Amino acid sequence: MGGSGDARVARLQELKAATEALRGILADVDKQKHAGAVDKARLKQQRWQAVTLICAMKAGLRETFLASDAWKTRVQEQKDVVEAHQLKLQNLLYEKDHLAREIRRCRGFGTKEMDKIEFENGRLPIAVDAESHRQHLDQLTRELETRKRMKTQLKELKAKIDEVEAASQKKQTFLDGLRGELDTIEDSTRGLQKYMHKPVTATLKSQQDASTLLPAPLYTLYCELEAYQTASGCAKQMALSIVGSKGLKASALRVKKREFPSALTSGGRVKNELDAKEPEKKRLKGPSRSPSIAKLEAEKARETNALRAPSRSPSQGHSRPAESGEIVDVVMAENGTDATANNGSRADDKDASEVKRIDDDQDELDDANDADNERDLWRCHEKALLLKLSLAVDDEVSGSTTTEFSLLFQYFVNARVVSVDLLEPSNAPKNVLMNLFPGDDGLSMPRLATAYEFKGVTPEELSFPTNLVASRPYHWAQWICGLFPLKRGDGAADTRRPEPSIRNTMTQLVKRLVVSVQLQQHLQALAKNSLAPVHTAFTGHFPARIKTKLNGWKEIASPNVDLLRRFTSEKSEQLTLSTTGCRYYRVTFRHEHVQVEGIVEISPEYPVRAPRFRLSATDSASTSIENHLKEIEIEVNTFYDELVSKDCTQYLLAHQLRKVQQCVDVLGSPEGQLPRCFGRERRGKDRRPAFVVDATTKEARHR
Repeated sequence: MGGSGDARVARLQELKAATEALRGILADVDKQKHAGAVDKARLKQQRWQAVTLICAMKAGLRETFLASDAWKTRVQEQKDVVEAHQLKLQNLLYEKDHLAREIRRCRGFGTKEMDKIEFENGRLPIAVDAESHRQHLDQLTRELETRKRMKTQLKELKAKIDEVEAASQKKQTFLDGLRGELDTIEDSTRGLQKYMHKPVTATLKSQQDASTLLPAPLYTLYCELEAYQTASGCAKQMALSIVGSKGLKASALRVKKREFPSALTSGGRVKNELDAKEPEKKRLKGPSRSPSIAKLEAEKARETNALRAPSRSPSQGHSRPAESGEIVDVVMAENGTDATANNGSRADDKDASEVKRIDDDQDELDDANDADNERDLWRCHEKALLLKLSLAVDDEVSGSTTTEFSLLFQYFVNARVVSVDLLEPSNAPKNVLMNLFPGDDGLSMPRLATAYEFKGVTPEELSFPTNLVASRPYHWAQWICGLFPLKRGDGAADTRRPEPSIRNTMTQLVKRLVVSVQLQQHLQALAKNSLAPVHTAFTGHFPARIKTKLNGWKEIASPNVDLLRRFTSEKSEQLTLSTTGCRYYRVTFRHEHVQVEGIVEISPEYPVRAPRFRLSATDSASTSIENHLKEIEIEVNTFYDELVSKDCTQYLLAHQLRKVQQCVDVLGSPEGQLPRCFGRERRGKDRRPAFVVDATTKEARHR
């Protein structure tokens, strides 16, 4: 240690000597520079000496630094050792104090185990308080008994938990394998299901698909139709499937919600008079009317936001309207002399920016609400319900056939209405489903709340876009889908609408579809043949031979004028039946040289509502025929119930046409009784009773 110290001292002396020599060289060079006499050879020698001395100084400094660093490392190591010993000493002192406290606590407390210990000099002279000792002993005894009892209960509870977990695990294992076992049983019963004609597996799968894919109204209809299918036993004739909806034929129709009081719709935000007069102008927003209050409100809002999760919803403090003179952006930036004033101004700027950010969020929410008010009202749900019916149509004209019908039920989400469309047969008229129940033509909005809540582009009341979609929102469709619409009031008239059940609706629907096919067959037969077909039960009501031929039968467009001479007075207006959905045909009868033309109106309710005839004679017709066309119209339009029975109502149109042919035969025949009895020309009002034509005697007599 001493040798190394002498060496370090010697190196330090060498460093000092090199430093002094370098100083002398620099002083000599400086002296020569000021004297003006510079010896270049000596200067060059002094330069090399200075370089050598500098190298020696660097080496000495390096060795000094390394020695100093080594001493620092040794000092730090010794310091760590001292700190470790000090920590151990503190731990020992802490343990000593703890043991001393325990000794003081246990001193004077005797136990049975302590009595068994034998000491060299006899019992220790410890003063004991018998009463205190007894209380502590009783307390410890009770605590011991309590802990033993709780330990026993804990063991019992753990045993029960193990039993429950084992049972749960067993049940879970059973449930995990139950799906496979059920699939095995289900696969083994597929043959039996097919043999018994009860596809339980397919039914359950279709029910599950319907519950997840269909909206609530269509799922309600699905359940009702499935129950009707099961109750009626017509599983082969009915089929339900989930298909994609067709929607509108054009682009989306955007509508807007009507304006309602903002106090009811925007959480208590009441617009002031300025907003009412200038709806397009943005109202001013701000935290408060004064900067001091604004600062307090900003601090309160910041504390509230720090305690809860961030939210995009506006706070209650900024949901009120701006008032006159309200400050929108509060900035407190006053030039001060001390740092405290500058910090205060920066805090106020931060508060103002926070308030402005909240106001910007409120503006975004207001714009989002305005955009949300405009929506696609006739947006159709992506899934629709398809009902397929296979109906047997019995008719004497075409025989017994089976016709397939497909009805598509669609749900408009925003309008909350269900529409129905007849897809098959493709040649079926589109008005088949109209007026399935009285007054239900499918052209009016079944849900009045939709027309009240939204408004279209035009000032007229919102209506269903019948020109863009083939389906119609019939009231009976809303009823069976659980939407329960109310009919619009019609003054003093009785506006009660029947509540159709699924059974009643299906009964009416099947009747309408079957009759539509029969009517279509009769119309095709009329276009080909010259005689109208007659049901076998009514062959005796018409003559076997008819001279009047059916020369023409052609469908025409709806006439612009009222050719059927309906009621036009206000008092009798309710007696006039609606012509919505009616089809019109032009018919031509030919009897020898007499020709009679007419227009036939066939309503969608056929045969519940009988076809109406309007006859007119041509120029070549006789006067007798022309004078008695009104009697023929009364015969077929008023007394049509005599032409059919309960079993052949679908032949009403054909029998009416045959009745017109029979009347023209009698009136146009020279030997007919009517021309002889009423041959003279009538004058004035015709107050005679209606007549009836007898097919046997070929006579026309008054009723």
